[in-house]
Amino acid sequence: MVHRRDRRRVREVVADVDPTNPASVRVLDKAGLHRSGTDGHSARADGPVDRYAITAAELSRR
Repeated sequence: MVHRRDRRRVREVVADVDPTNPASVRVLDKAGLHRSGTDGHSARADGPVDRYAITAAELSRR
C-alpha cells in the first residue's frame, strides 16, 4: 500500500507481512523497511500481521 501526500510524491511505503515467514521479513529488511507495528485486524484469518514501513525521507538518505 502506498500513501500519497499529493499526486506527485510518495510519502511512505507500507507493507504487511506474515511474521512467521522469515524470508518475507528479510526481503523487507533488505529493502530498507522497518517494523512499525502489528495489524491485529488484517484480512488474514490465522492471526495478525506485522507492518513494515519506510518514509520518503529515509529513502532519500539511502
